[in-house]
Amino acid sequence: MSEGNWWIEFPPQAGEPPPSEAAVPGWRLGRPVLCFPANAERRVRFSGVLPSGCGGRGLVVRVWASFSADTDPEHFARLKLAWERLAVGEDSLDEESFGPAKAIVLPVPGNSGGLVAGTLVFVAGDEIDGLQAGELFRLQLALDPQQSVFTGDLELVRLVISEAI
Repeated sequence: MSEGNWWIEFPPQAGEPPPSEAAVPGWRLGRPVLCFPANAERRVRFSGVLPSGCGGRGLVVRVWASFSADTDPEHFARLKLAWERLAVGEDSLDEESFGPAKAIVLPVPGNSGGLVAGTLVFVAGDEIDGLQAGELFRLQLALDPQQSVFTGDLELVRLVISEAI
């Protein structure tokens, strides 16, 4: 699937910490990053409103990252992403209601500071927690340390959401 005409871009500073196990804000040569230490479950959330022009064809999430202390190209990080629809009159800010998580694997590059990117497609409906155009949402990104093999930190550089076409 390719991407549509709109996108929502989230820099690391837009990340919202969950009540526990939050990713750690950091810097890489003056660039803001969110750090996910190896062997530790860490999470971050991003909130937004799905554009009113979204046609209901599903969503594409693209993640850019780097690794702080690993250059072994056989190593990797597994991230889980899950959507939460926040519908007026239905949902409460006092309860979490994330839909099912999908996983993306980011390989460690062979050079220090090298960027990697991965793309994950979510089908409209249950995979995006029933989210509709014009509705408020949260997207949670979590490191799965039991299914990851790397040293140091995974450093989140950027996350972009667009419509699948």
